[in-house]
Amino acid sequence: MVPDQGTLTQLMIMLRILQGEDRPADISREVGITLQGVQYNIKQLEKRGLLDQNGHVTKDGFAFVETYLTNLRDFVSSNLSRLDTVNTWEAIADNDFSKNDRALLRMEGGYLHALATDGPYSGTAAWDARKGEIVGIGQVKEKIEVNIGEVMILVVPVSPSIGKSSALMEEIGKASQKNHIIAVSGEHAYYLVRTAGYDPRIEFASLEGSFEAASRGLNVLLVISSRRFHFALSLIKEMETRYPEINLQIKYL
Repeated sequence: MVPDQGTLTQLMIMLRILQGEDRPADISREVGITLQGVQYNIKQLEKRGLLDQNGHVTKDGFAFVETYLTNLRDFVSSNLSRLDTVNTWEAIADNDFSKNDRALLRMEGGYLHALATDGPYSGTAAWDARKGEIVGIGQVKEKIEVNIGEVMILVVPVSPSIGKSSALMEEIGKASQKNHIIAVSGEHAYYLVRTAGYDPRIEFASLEGSFEAASRGLNVLLVISSRRFHFALSLIKEMETRYPEINLQIKYL
């Protein structure tokens, strides 16, 4: 059980006394309460039999301190374990893992991968996993390097003839050759990209998805109609604020 604030204050006072501090003014400064507060708590500790009339810790006082310090230790240990669980990163296993195996983390194709290693490592496996499965990596001790991608927004006019535009085909083709993934916003963009022979990887919440993909190291070509683009301007500004590290380019056909 974790002590309440009053008990915690008394515990801190007793720890100072055990360390040889007997001046209330010094205890007040170290514990962070008023001098009157220290004097009041000392009287309460004497009434409870935890301090004697000379201000020394009694046998019951030692038991009090030991009990609450043990409770605090268990509380801290338990919650550190919970934090470690919360901070477990999910990754795709590049080979078989046993629990506690060392893992090297890296980004590939926008996803976090874990490679078992005997050399430098990023963290340890939280459970067993086979190659290709998800493995949790805990005790992560360093940031994972990610080469931030870019977002290119291609604004296309709403026109029946645009689907036959060589400029459109050229832009999509160049992006594909540079390993950009294709995103579309709306029916017109979806139709144009499919007509050009490409399957978009991002179709819905495309602006948000494009910036998240770029934050994971991917380059993105987002095709959007001029009509929808005007309605998306405020969201584009929001994404630029949220992801200032991402290079955004806008091109009009």
